[in-house]
Amino acid sequence: MASVMLATFSCTSPSTYRKQTGRRFIRRSAFSLLWRRCLTSDGSKTRPAQTGGVVFDSSHTLIVTTSEGMVFRLDVSRGRTLWSRTLHDSFATTATVHGSKVFVPSVGGRVYAMSRYDGSPVWKSPPALDAGVSTPAVYYDTGLYVLTDGDVLHVLDSATGRETAQYRVMLPMTERTTLGHSGLLIHEGRLFFGTEGGYVAAFRLGEPNSAMWATRIAPRSLRHGEYAVLDSDVTPFVHGGTVYGASQDGGLALLDPDTGVIVRQVIFEGTSAWTHDAKDDALFIYSSERGLMRMTMGLEMVWNVPLEAGAVRDMKYDGRTLFLLSSQWGLVAVDPSSGKVWNTFSGGLGASGSMALGTGRLAMLDDSGCVDMFEIW
Repeated sequence: MASVMLATFSCTSPSTYRKQTGRRFIRRSAFSLLWRRCLTSDGSKTRPAQTGGVVFDSSHTLIVTTSEGMVFRLDVSRGRTLWSRTLHDSFATTATVHGSKVFVPSVGGRVYAMSRYDGSPVWKSPPALDAGVSTPAVYYDTGLYVLTDGDVLHVLDSATGRETAQYRVMLPMTERTTLGHSGLLIHEGRLFFGTEGGYVAAFRLGEPNSAMWATRIAPRSLRHGEYAVLDSDVTPFVHGGTVYGASQDGGLALLDPDTGVIVRQVIFEGTSAWTHDAKDDALFIYSSERGLMRMTMGLEMVWNVPLEAGAVRDMKYDGRTLFLLSSQWGLVAVDPSSGKVWNTFSGGLGASGSMALGTGRLAMLDDSGCVDMFEIW
């Protein structure tokens, strides 16, 4: 295993960014606001944090879920509501769209399927799952895979909602309580996800209750006897026959997909979001310790900007601009070649929801329950 320990330095606030880096904020327009639509059920101006999400289901339409149990399909050009549904539940994740259906798992432990075209109900999972769900469901080979906060992976028939299989997640942790986890990745018949304790785990589909492997990215020795915690927003991915995993206290690691052996690791603290583009040989990461980084897919550093952006929930890259969803600045547009900030937009609120990229468009759900639609170039 090859490991690299990166030097520690403090991230900066916007007011001291130029002093530490010698760089100016470049006010280049990477996006412009087209419309803002606030989705509230009672018309009040102040709302609790909206922990749902946004996803483009076509180049012209957008599906929005909110923590208040609402699901909307909006027109991208003007934000007009095409249909809406209010359910007696709460949503903490984005919807999954496949074919003519929209699937939404809930905090209450159910999965709702509805028509993509008019929002009419198709099915509701009977009975409720063992626990709530805070990450998106994954559609694979006619099945809907849902990992609950109670350590159970449920496989549902996407046509009827009937449960067809169940995986009890068993990992080699003797001191764990509830299993926190990242989003799911299914690749070539194998399921990968990150867990509390700093593990990345792999299962072979069709073999319930038996993990292929579970590898801790951050050893206990790195954290003075404390367990590392994997951030639930950092989902593993596969590139070039290698699994990429991350933990908050262990940095990044490249793992063998068959054995889970760490091939290479770069160690730093506070990993909260990442995105990649293999065509550009680009891996972008935000860390509370290191700030914003661009690496090659082989984990070689390209640039590192000590940028303090608060909690970064999400990252998107369209080949021209890197977008961050930050609790401190809202939407941030960054030059991918240098790490310089081009533009920011907060709307007066830090964004705690999600964002989605469409054709020439970017949608953001902020912590007031409002959707902001931007034109990007």
